[in-house]
Amino acid sequence: MFRTQHQEDRFVDAFDRIADALQRLAAHQDSPPARPIVTFDDIRRLFFAGDKIGAIKRFRELTGAGLKDAKDCVEAIRQF
Repeated sequence: MFRTQHQEDRFVDAFDRIADALQRLAAHQDSPPARPIVTFDDIRRLFFAGDKIGAIKRFRELTGAGLKDAKDCVEAIRQF
């Protein structure tokens, strides 16, 4: 299945937001995190374990994305 340029742009935008979130986390590295740090691998594990809603919630926590964008990006995981 081929992705359109629009889908590719949305996917790249989501990963840019993940990178920004990780930079913000790194800036506060001196203080211990209040909760475990969420990574893309955590999101993948949740998705492939059948917890799509949990994966979307974690994606939104990590990136600050809206519900629709988070859902689209999480569902795009199955293509990779």
